[in-house]
Amino acid sequence: MTTLDGILKMALTDKAIKALKPGEKTYKVADRDGLYLSVAPSGTMSFRFNYRYNNRQQTVTLGKYGEITLAQAREKLLKAKADLAAGISPAKKKQEIKNTLAENSFSVWLDKYTEECGVADSTKKMRGYAIDNYLRPALGKMSLFEITENEVRALAEDLVKQQAPSTALLCRMIIKNVYTFASMHGGPKLKSPTDFVRPSSIHTIKSRTRAMSPSEIGYVLNGIEQSSSDISSKSAFKLILLTLLRKSEVINGVWSEIDWNEKTWRIPAHRMKNKRPHNVYLSKQAFDILVCLRTLSTCKSDFIFPAKYGLNKPMATSTPNRLLELGIANAKKAGIEIEPCTIHDLRRTASTLLNEAEFNSDWIEASLAHVASGVRAVYNVADYAPQRRRMLQAWADMVDKWQKEYQLGE
Repeated sequence: MTTLDGILKMALTDKAIKALKPGEKTYKVADRDGLYLSVAPSGTMSFRFNYRYNNRQQTVTLGKYGEITLAQAREKLLKAKADLAAGISPAKKKQEIKNTLAENSFSVWLDKYTEECGVADSTKKMRGYAIDNYLRPALGKMSLFEITENEVRALAEDLVKQQAPSTALLCRMIIKNVYTFASMHGGPKLKSPTDFVRPSSIHTIKSRTRAMSPSEIGYVLNGIEQSSSDISSKSAFKLILLTLLRKSEVINGVWSEIDWNEKTWRIPAHRMKNKRPHNVYLSKQAFDILVCLRTLSTCKSDFIFPAKYGLNKPMATSTPNRLLELGIANAKKAGIEIEPCTIHDLRRTASTLLNEAEFNSDWIEASLAHVASGVRAVYNVADYAPQRRRMLQAWADMVDKWQKEYQLGE
């Protein structure tokens, strides 16, 4: 190929390239075999190759200096010439590859996966947090072809350093699911990079079998009372314990669900994990908490526990967790060691202690909004309203007794 007009006639070396200075206009510096370096006024230097295809001159950019080396540019030139010899336009091939990468970006398939996978609202919110805060920033601009085990490992290790190992495992699971979803819905059939990053190499989750003792309940509640947290946060925690509801079911509660005459919290199906309506027969203590909150409320929010900033959304899901941590920390300051536990352990605790108190297991399971299976689910449709009301009142009385008995002292 003859030397192009306007290209400086000099052999390219790394030393010569580094000595180049940008000019007022773009200029070109030739290398061998038709490769040249285009130097823009901005200082950007790109390796390019001009060729003729179907009697028309075309140009393909092989890469920017700094992103690829001179040696790599020469290797790309050889591949471009091989394509040209096979009747393939290097520029067109590059554009097709670019389009393929864009169509198969991680973000594109992540969106398709999240739109079509059917999960509960609470699970969707949990995944959404991980996606928006970690997965999209780390991998969103990459294609499925580009993500390797190194990117997955780096993301997981960063989350573990942030004391979020469970989120790291969640992100790994979502990545794996996206690759599986893509391969089954017309996308590239690729081996997921998560196959090389085993869950056990990120974090091992211990079996959740924690149930608190009566003394731990008393100490934690008194530790929370000693904290400077606001009454709304303290009330949310106490209601989770007294009602046996899940955290999300309490903090997303709205005033219209409270039947003041019947002293019942009627939660519609769409807010329950099992997608069935659920009644909470309020104990005197739980009912009094709601009366207090309604009396003290000066805002016009529909939520029982509105966010501090923005009445159109509920309290942050992390608030009850923070209260539990404060209760344990204050107990520790008073010399009481309490093993780590979670908000969900409150439901397990209630179930365990109510069973030990010999309450009917059907009443307990109904209060926990657990769905029966098999033949039992067909024939046992009782709500056990009177029995559950008595049981939840007994439970609230037990909690009060433990809180009075297990004080932290001054």
